[in-house]
Amino acid sequence: MPGGPERSWAQRVPQGIALSRSVAVRASLFVFTLLAALAVRSVVMPRGGDLAAFALAAATFGALALAALAHERRQPAALSLEPDGIAAYDRSGRLLVRGRIVGCAQWASLLLIIAVMPHGGARLSRLLVAADALPAEAFRELAVRARHAAM
Repeated sequence: MPGGPERSWAQRVPQGIALSRSVAVRASLFVFTLLAALAVRSVVMPRGGDLAAFALAAATFGALALAALAHERRQPAALSLEPDGIAAYDRSGRLLVRGRIVGCAQWASLLLIIAVMPHGGARLSRLLVAADALPAEAFRELAVRARHAAM
């Protein structure tokens, strides 16, 4: 399929920006999960032995890996920049959140966290956007719009 699957998500959304899965976020989650499992192993081994340490470390790794996968499935696949804010859509094109940008935080040029107040005053939502999840030009535009809207 020309353009890849990410492109089709953006084509369904007006002014859509397709988000791919961030390699940096995935790698960070894997390292965190592995370190947590190793920490559990090192605490349990002197008290419970090798078998118990391995079993609890594997259970910890499995639980955290499943939680990370569930979190990844809930992340938006496309963003739509609108005159009064932003909208986020999942992989099936279903609206996750639409509202005005009320805050943002940017970590260097690598990560952007956008606070969105949904129309109607529902609970505040936060969108985590990694720089490697979209083209550099789109990341810069999103960062500028988020900073200006939050002022």
